[in-house]
Amino acid sequence: MKVNKAKPTVTIGIPAFNEEANILNLLNSLLKQNQKNYLLKEIIVASDNSTDKTIHCAKQANDKRIILIDNKKRVGKNKRVNQIIKKCKGEILVLIDADTIPKNHTTIESLIQPFLHDSKTVYTSGVPEPVKPNTFMGNAIQVGRNVWNKLRDEINDGKGIYTCHGQLYALKSGFAKRNPYPKEMWTDSTFYYFTCLKQRLVYQPAKKAIVLFSAPSTVKDHISQIGRYQNLNNISIKYFGEDIRKEFDIPPVLLYKYKLEAFLRYPIHSLVIFALNLYAKYSTRILKKINSGVWETQSSTKKIIKL
Repeated sequence: MKVNKAKPTVTIGIPAFNEEANILNLLNSLLKQNQKNYLLKEIIVASDNSTDKTIHCAKQANDKRIILIDNKKRVGKNKRVNQIIKKCKGEILVLIDADTIPKNHTTIESLIQPFLHDSKTVYTSGVPEPVKPNTFMGNAIQVGRNVWNKLRDEINDGKGIYTCHGQLYALKSGFAKRNPYPKEMWTDSTFYYFTCLKQRLVYQPAKKAIVLFSAPSTVKDHISQIGRYQNLNNISIKYFGEDIRKEFDIPPVLLYKYKLEAFLRYPIHSLVIFALNLYAKYSTRILKKINSGVWETQSSTKKIIKL
């Protein structure tokens, strides 16, 4: 269904915890984004009790559209996302992680383009792209990520749960306000995907909306990140019901095909990352950590992202 209307207004929300290294870089990049198909109404930065200079650095952007919320209690991403949703005044809410940066000046335009073509679209997700790693562990992690990227593009015709990414996504603000991010769910992108399915609304991946980020480059940070998503499918099934189980299915033939391709091309890196992922999957220590929505900081991702 074609939608003909004036440019929609956009609110950009940034939940942040100790992001002094990149927050100003991100804000400046967002302010320079092209706005051919939208109008930027505001950028809301919600600091989750940052103990560094996140707020100080954000103030240096010096733009009246930037709203800074200096929260004095750390409560986790879900409550900060909900705080941003409540304050959002735009017709479309873009949520972006503070340790990322749009790859080009058309990233936000590309992210919201699906809303302009189908009135039932309430959720779009961009594509996270890691900056080139410069350590052995970073390259090993990238080998594993490449396997998942290939799977993502084939499962459910490239429109399924594995195309949803929390680093950059957008919601119709009315949809977001009707469906606040619950504490029972650990990832906002997953919650909104299944909410779309349940409400018979439309999710569309925005494959040209690319955001750069620094992937974990140490064993500790990688295990911490994997730990966040352990048992995610079971949590989602418990919250939304058994009928969503099929959304997590990964064809074994495809999985082993791409793992074999990775092993033949990068044997040492593949052995390391596949073994590390198995450890993270079955480690009870990790599983205990992820019962809290307040995630531990991954120091190797807190870098200035350079284009």
